[in-house]
Amino acid sequence: MSKIPHVKTPPRLMAQCCSEYEVLDIGENLTRSPIHRGRAKNLAGFTLIELMVVVVIVAIFAAIAIPSYAQYIERKDLAVVKQEAQKLASELERFKSKNYSYKGFDATYLYAGSYDKADGTLLLPIGSDANTAKYTLTLTENATGYKTLDQADTGLKWVITATRMDTTKQANNYDVMLNSDGLRCMTKTTGVIADADNGKPNKSFSSCSDVSADSEAW
Repeated sequence: MSKIPHVKTPPRLMAQCCSEYEVLDIGENLTRSPIHRGRAKNLAGFTLIELMVVVVIVAIFAAIAIPSYAQYIERKDLAVVKQEAQKLASELERFKSKNYSYKGFDATYLYAGSYDKADGTLLLPIGSDANTAKYTLTLTENATGYKTLDQADTGLKWVITATRMDTTKQANNYDVMLNSDGLRCMTKTTGVIADADNGKPNKSFSSCSDVSADSEAW
């Protein structure tokens, strides 16, 4: 039986029969298949225009989200102030129903470690200090001298004020006041509720501002 002669496959023909992932040509100048070229292109990364589009989209979302979040924080801080002021007002009326006046009221039992009995102040939110507080709430007798109720002359009236600690960061928020006569008002104007000269509340207590349009009820 004669042997079948061995036929050597030419290099180029062998390349054609191989996988599309293999080299198409044999020699020094190697070229890859279209699939390889496509994959190489996909691995090239983002173009500058694509990156700029992403940056613009992120900036738009930030411009919408950041102010909304800041407004949410301001509303939350104001809600805390109103809540604590009304809580104190309720406790004051309960005290008066037993003692026939507000004289001698001490809020230490409500805010142990936070309420300053000496000047009737409370930093808010509860547990904050002078560096982290958003508001200073002050409770005094609504009479000449504005003494704390435990040192009050008659103790027949009270006033609660809450003023912003930093009016620059909280420019869009409110200072708040309420008293035993039923007044509840707030204002964005700085220094109306708390006198800038001595830190005492506004001595008129008729409103939160001399301009009625600047005073809001709550």
